[in-house]
Amino acid sequence: MTDLCFITTCRGRLAHLKDALPTFIAQPGAGTVVVDYDCPDGTADWVAANHPQVTVVRVHDKPHFEIARARNLGVQAANAQWLCFVDADNRLAPDFADRVRPLLQRGFFYRPSPRSIDASGMCICHVEDFRAIGGYDAVLQGYGEEDVDLYRRLDMLGVKLAPFPGELLQIAAHDVGLRTQNYTVKSVRLNAALNQLYCNVKLDIARLKGLSHIPEDWRARLYAQVSEGVLKAYAAGQDLTFRIAVAQQRTNLKTELTTALEYHLRLTALPQNAPQNAPHNAPQIAPQAAKAP
Repeated sequence: MTDLCFITTCRGRLAHLKDALPTFIAQPGAGTVVVDYDCPDGTADWVAANHPQVTVVRVHDKPHFEIARARNLGVQAANAQWLCFVDADNRLAPDFADRVRPLLQRGFFYRPSPRSIDASGMCICHVEDFRAIGGYDAVLQGYGEEDVDLYRRLDMLGVKLAPFPGELLQIAAHDVGLRTQNYTVKSVRLNAALNQLYCNVKLDIARLKGLSHIPEDWRARLYAQVSEGVLKAYAAGQDLTFRIAVAQQRTNLKTELTTALEYHLRLTALPQNAPQNAPHNAPQIAPQAAKAP
């Protein structure tokens, strides 16, 4: 087991990964995992041929990119105490690992400071803390919020945010369209609003029910309900008042509280000791379990 492992995912971003991956591999004493999530560029084959020291996870037959599920699969393949999630367009300074290692302490997770919206998904956390909260919420679809949701749940666990130097990271410039090219919903703002509302409602329900974790089948049902409501409202031209900025406070607490209570009432059958993997017949909009890579 190493002390640090870099985990990155790729779907249609091989050009960026070719530039960034060598900066991960160059970090002394660290491992690297690349998750090829049905990438049309043949990422897994390229990595295996050019960087055989990298652990490759192959996922096939996925019509859309699911970054939360992809990162969880990357963690399953990692063998390290500390997990560093990096995007395919992130370049690391040569001394990244040497400068970050002395900072790492249990009870904390780490993000770059100063923060950048382009690096919002980069963090370092201990593998046991990641497992304790169930990892990323794999029912999330499309662009946005899977990272913020992870940070909120780590904080709820008592794991506190700490910084590492932001100058150790460089982000490759690219068109915003690359962010949504592999998603059904092409609007960054719309999908971020949808996912943010779902996460708020989910965590409110967990608090109301006194649950530390809501099983995936129930979360899939909730996500389907929230998706249907938000997309219908958007199609009807209604104003979406949900928070979409990473560090912004809620802008319409009354509306969000009412919405949370409404969804809570829809799920009143959720038992206190609900099984973690109960079978379900989720609506088509809800994500399905990933096939084994």
